[in-house]
Formats: sequence, C-alpha cells, structure tokens
Amino acid sequence: MGSDLKNDLFQAVDLNEETFGSEFTKLIEKHGFKEETLTLDQLRIVLADEIQDLFLEIKKSS
Repeated sequence: MGSDLKNDLFQAVDLNEETFGSEFTKLIEKHGFKEETLTLDQLRIVLADEIQDLFLEIKKSS
C-alpha cells in the first residue's frame, strides 16, 4: 500500500516526485515508518506532525 499511497498523494496535490520524493521518504523514515508499508493512518501522523512543525516555525518568525 505504501508506494501507491505516496503516488496517490503526489498526484492529488500535484507534487513532482523527482523534486519532493526523497524529502518525503526522509519524513516517513524520521517517524519510524517504511515507505513500502505506509498506511493511511501513518501518513496522517507524518503530515499532521509536519504541519504542526510548520505552524510553529511560522509563529517563531512572526
């Protein structure tokens, strides 16, 4: 499911695999997950954490 899930996400938000693929893989691995077996719930955790970090960075720079 993992690779299909990643491909679906990249298509849905129109991200270029070549540009963002390796960075996305790093995010998945940072959370202790494997891209090949990534589940939807794990993807939600990764994205929620990254959005939280982004908001914190924006708040710090304001």
